[in-house]
Amino acid sequence: MFQEAKSEHHSLFYGIPWSQGSLGLLVAATLRIIPCQPYVKLIYQPCFSSKSMVTRLQEESTRAENEFVEAIQFTSTSSVVVGGQFVEQIPKNAAANHLARWYRPWFHTHVEEILNGEAAVRRSKRVGGEAWDENQTVVEYVPVRDYYYRHQRSWFWRMREWVPFGNQWWFR
Repeated sequence: MFQEAKSEHHSLFYGIPWSQGSLGLLVAATLRIIPCQPYVKLIYQPCFSSKSMVTRLQEESTRAENEFVEAIQFTSTSSVVVGGQFVEQIPKNAAANHLARWYRPWFHTHVEEILNGEAAVRRSKRVGGEAWDENQTVVEYVPVRDYYYRHQRSWFWRMREWVPFGNQWWFR
């Protein structure tokens, strides 16, 4: 039995979570807890080719200020890269978007509406003109709990096929 630190045995430190007990058992861990802010600032960036999506995703993944980065690919030529940062409070000219409320669309639908410039943009702040290009963004502020559970509506990717009317407010 020994105490391991990240700097001492690099491969053991990163290998133990994936070893399924073959390297040994982890019996205790010391974690540094970092308090999070109450909101996440989401920056939606459209991409109109797979190459631009991969490039933008790599850029956003290396930005020091991003705590969260994800991409949603809708077609071979349209996707959205979403960067997220914790913020203490929402600016006075913005409103919180409570994604988890029963009448809200599923997150991937919300992002697709933003990509297509549809109804969800009314809660967001579009920067630039009306026509989308890859240099424009949509920014919105989401409570942390809503952000963490944004993909938790069960079977959200297949639900549209099983229950075509499931994304209507009157059904939820």
